[in-house]
Amino acid sequence: MGEGHPLIVLHGFLGTLDNWVSFGRELSKTHKVYLIDQRNHGRSPHSEVFNYDVMVNDLLLLLEEHEIQQPVLLGHSMGGKVAMSFVKKYPEQVSKLIVVDIAPKEYPQHHQRLFDGMTAIDLGSIASRQEANTKMAAHVNSEGIRQFLLKNLERNHQGFRWRPNIDVLKNKQHEVLKGLDGENLSALPAYFIKGGESNYILPEDRKDIKLKFPNAKILTIKGASHWVHADKAEPFLKTIKHILRD
Repeated sequence: MGEGHPLIVLHGFLGTLDNWVSFGRELSKTHKVYLIDQRNHGRSPHSEVFNYDVMVNDLLLLLEEHEIQQPVLLGHSMGGKVAMSFVKKYPEQVSKLIVVDIAPKEYPQHHQRLFDGMTAIDLGSIASRQEANTKMAAHVNSEGIRQFLLKNLERNHQGFRWRPNIDVLKNKQHEVLKGLDGENLSALPAYFIKGGESNYILPEDRKDIKLKFPNAKILTIKGASHWVHADKAEPFLKTIKHILRD
């Protein structure tokens, strides 16, 4: 554990802290790193309430419980919106903002095929992850995305089960698509990292990012999809290290 500002990593929708373990291990050489499962994801508690307000409050409670001072917030996709929403409300609590491949705008619904793929799997009848992968393939073409989703599948003595709260996330998916209203939401140093092959941050979004976060810098990782940290791990890590030193 190093002496730099603490770093809190917030995963995206249907993600888990497990997606960030190797990344966190490397950065723990210079910073105290907190990898967390957000509510209704991973190993965190399930709740019928799911929106950015409660996820911001969850994060505030984490800071208070662990006495975390002036962390850097790094959020991917949904996690990026949680981080943006947090610094809008509690700018004095944070030293720096890093948002990975998401803009502060509202997005159209685009998660349904993921839920279709997950719910296509009869958990009581499969005998292996490969079998689950095959059944999901009818709905989700990308092998990479299927493997991302299958990280949420765990096996115990009773068989397979999904860790996330699938029903609530499916019914409340519109909540994560909402945008942030207003201008000059935070004057903190902010870094928006775009995947070069991703369409989550479009050229026309840059103006809105600057209006809401006037001290924002927008960086691009060439060749990366929306899952920047998985596609281009080395250049992404190099970029984060540079930001943390900046």
